[in-house]
Amino acid sequence: MGSRQAAPRTVLAVDAGKSNVRAAVFVSAEPDGPEPEPATGALPVQAVQAARSVRGVTLAGGPPNLVAPGGVAEVWAVLEEAWRGLAADVTRVDAVAVGLTGVRGPSPQAAELARLLRAATGAAHAIVCCDVLTGYLGALGARPGAVVAAGTGAVALGVPDDGPYAFVDGWGYLLGDGASSYTLGRRGLTAALRDADGRGPATALAARLAEHYGGPEDAVRAVYGSANPPRDIAAFATDVLGAAEAGDEVAAALVHRTVTELAELAAAALRRERGAGPVPVSWHGSLFLADELVLRPFLAELAERVPDAVPVPPAGDGLDGARTLAAPPPAAAPLLDRLLDHRPDDPHGDR
Repeated sequence: MGSRQAAPRTVLAVDAGKSNVRAAVFVSAEPDGPEPEPATGALPVQAVQAARSVRGVTLAGGPPNLVAPGGVAEVWAVLEEAWRGLAADVTRVDAVAVGLTGVRGPSPQAAELARLLRAATGAAHAIVCCDVLTGYLGALGARPGAVVAAGTGAVALGVPDDGPYAFVDGWGYLLGDGASSYTLGRRGLTAALRDADGRGPATALAARLAEHYGGPEDAVRAVYGSANPPRDIAAFATDVLGAAEAGDEVAAALVHRTVTELAELAAAALRRERGAGPVPVSWHGSLFLADELVLRPFLAELAERVPDAVPVPPAGDGLDGARTLAAPPPAAAPLLDRLLDHRPDDPHGDR
């Protein structure tokens, strides 16, 4: 592994999930300071979206899949515009870390994206990794445990005291993401359409679909004509949660199913992680903002499934995790050695 270099003074951190992209530059007060402070605020999502339309990027929310045909160029167009929105306030960047949706491990595409980041920013070191990892570091920090992420997608990461870490789900909207806003929104739309057809029980979701889209035919056109169906379908999860809170039984059953699947995710990650004694578990993502409907029932069900799980409220988010990855404190080195196939101070180990 070699001797560690001084922590970078200035780092660019990017959190690129399925629904939005955020970027910020952090500057350390000391040349070897491990905890940089923000030099600028996170680039507004709206600015990135406008840049995408100008540059011809099709997705209005999160970046496209990196490994899809042309994926590197499209993702780079998004990140380059984000960097341009910050570069005027920055004289130097020592390191870059990007948590990117859809990256499960090392790939030529991730290596090429890291090379482009180094060339554009002048940074000596760049890391492109899974946004699940940066979300984990932001929520729980560099220590063993488990973190459940539930936004447009859904995934859990279990990190043991030693040995390999394990993802649970995170297979994307076609094959997985069962406990996500996307799945909750899709199930809500299906329930509303079944009500409209006379095939299912009456539900307030039918009226919410009409408010959201205009009617069943409008909803179908909007979904199938969308440039980003997962993001747009996930937006209906807010309507499902609202209907459940208002007492709709169909919506409440859908939310309960999601909570059960979230607890299953966490329990599976903890089984992979399990050592002796209590294990910290944290969470992040838009679904957990529904405190009474999602977070509290999730914690209660998790306590029944895994009594020695210790809930730890998230300390930060994916942007904080990317900052940690770009400029890790010395104490984080052992865990990061296991989470990454390279060190942040290895310019040839881009992931």
